Amino acid sequence: MSGLTLYTKDSVPIVSGISSDVSSSSLLSSLVASSSSTSVTSSTLSSSLSSSSSSSLLSSSSSTSTIAPLTTSSTSSSVPATSSSSPRLSSTASSTSLSQLSSTSASSLSSSQSASSSAQTSSSTAQSIFSPSLSSSTSTQTSSSSTSTRSTSTLVISTTSSSTPSATSSPDTWDYLGCMNDTTTARAISGASLTNTTAMTVDMCKDFCESKNYPLAGLENLGICFCGLAAKNGGTLGQTGCTAACPGDKSKFCGGSKRLNVYNNTAYIPPSIPKISGAYNYTACYNELTNARAMTGYTFTNSTGMTVDVCTTSCSAKGYLLAGLQFGTQCYCSNAISASAPIVDDIQCKVLVCPGNKLQYCSAGSRLQVYSS
Repeated sequence: MSGLTLYTKDSVPIVSGISSDVSSSSLLSSLVASSSSTSVTSSTLSSSLSSSSSSSLLSSSSSTSTIAPLTTSSTSSSVPATSSSSPRLSSTASSTSLSQLSSTSASSLSSSQSASSSAQTSSSTAQSIFSPSLSSSTSTQTSSSSTSTRSTSTLVISTTSSSTPSATSSPDTWDYLGCMNDTTTARAISGASLTNTTAMTVDMCKDFCESKNYPLAGLENLGICFCGLAAKNGGTLGQTGCTAACPGDKSKFCGGSKRLNVYNNTAYIPPSIPKISGAYNYTACYNELTNARAMTGYTFTNSTGMTVDVCTTSCSAKGYLLAGLQFGTQCYCSNAISASAPIVDDIQCKVLVCPGNKLQYCSAGSRLQVYSS
């Protein structure tokens, strides 16, 4: 019976032909079962691989080897053939070459056993060697193990602190305008003020001025905060000398002697003089008399909640026809206003916002914002 002729291409045995006496499917089933069985021992695999490699070496030396038919054990069809039934080489080859190939095969088997999927590798190799459809090409599945190296990187955060105060715009709606001159007799920024000699900060001043609805906030040394609608009385930006640290935050400047660090609120909504308040309509802005009151009848003060509506409602409840606001917190009720009180421009009553409504003006000092019913 003719056997199976093997040729070697790049040291990989390739099946050239299979005798009709031996069924290719029987050979494949036998070898696959041998590769996937968990009871296969290292010595059996070494013997089978050594035999296959020996055949390859003989073929590579241009000699044709005839392999005797494979037989399986009579006890079990799923157990690979024993060493007595392994393929026998009918031709002779150099014993030295066989020894070298056996050594190489053993080394290959040791590498294969260290891989995580050696059974799958053996099965795939067997199919590629003995499958008749692979007469011109070889498909080899290689199983390899890789070593993962964990790299640990350390993030170093460097922090720098500066002892020098700064005066810059902060991430809010306030922009820093610069350093402005001031005087003690006539303030450059007037409208509302807050003093805190131990804890004043830039943010404290901004918050205070925003609560009063003033667009300008100016900080002066000794922890003083000024709020206003615009700079006046000769206040000019671009000055030097704003080098005093804030009492509550030494990293920020709070003006200097007769100097203001000025900030502007870009989200500012200007207040206005309401034209109508209930049954009352706005009449005009009047100048208060110097030696007497222009409006007499009933008066009260509300330092925290005064609004135009609070004043007109109170005067209406008292039965008065006129309601006048002064100094931001004062309300005057009367049935007439002195003819000696002159009317002035409305701008002179647009100074102080109402404590109870920052979008409303509540007149100014020595001015009367008058409503009539």
